[in-house]
Amino acid sequence: MDTIVSIPREGISDQLFVSVGSEGTIVGIDPVLHPGRVLQFGPDGRIVAEADVSRLPSPGIPFFNLEGEILIPDERYGMVQVLTPALEPVGTFMTVENLQVALVLPSGDMVVNALSTTPARVRYALHLVTPGDDRLMSMDRPDMRLLTLGNSFRLKRFLALRDRTSFWSAHATTYRIDHWDVSGRLVESLRRDAPWFEGRETRSLARLEPPPADLVGLDSDSEGRLWVLFSVSDLEWKGSWTPTWALS
Repeated sequence: MDTIVSIPREGISDQLFVSVGSEGTIVGIDPVLHPGRVLQFGPDGRIVAEADVSRLPSPGIPFFNLEGEILIPDERYGMVQVLTPALEPVGTFMTVENLQVALVLPSGDMVVNALSTTPARVRYALHLVTPGDDRLMSMDRPDMRLLTLGNSFRLKRFLALRDRTSFWSAHATTYRIDHWDVSGRLVESLRRDAPWFEGRETRSLARLEPPPADLVGLDSDSEGRLWVLFSVSDLEWKGSWTPTWALS
């Protein structure tokens, strides 16, 4: 039976982002109440260790490599800080700027979802990167006519390893999951029409009606099954929404 770990809300903000390693290691970033720190949680969900990552201007969601090391990306400038499972620093390397999500392949290369500002890469959603190497290969280029500053969320992807030579990529705005190989070839696309997931082009803060469902994650298990994670509003959604500003 899987173990369920609940993280107490005391001392933790609702901006906590966590990742779980293959050995059950739970690490997270809380930019509100623990800025510049990476947190490690125990089986009871409480903080058991933390490390300074303040050299990263905008620490993003942690992820793990195949050796169990913890990688903390800087979302703005593309620096990645590497820590041991005990949160001891190993080193840093550079990758694509504006990094959102990353996946380490068995080869040691990384697939990253990044909103690159480099002219040749700016309209691509995915990039294959070799740590420590400036060269990269970009893939997954949506129709440029559909992209604007207001709907760049179209480029958001969630990643999961499929096997040693390919991976899954889920779109944030539509129920579409792509199967890519590491050469950048699109193998197949899986699509589903679900009445409870309409998708959307932008992320709006307006809460005049129930917020739409969000695709928030992707994973695959040891039996090859693909798990797609969503957040959906409940009947009490109005009570969970606290506006931070208003116009009159």
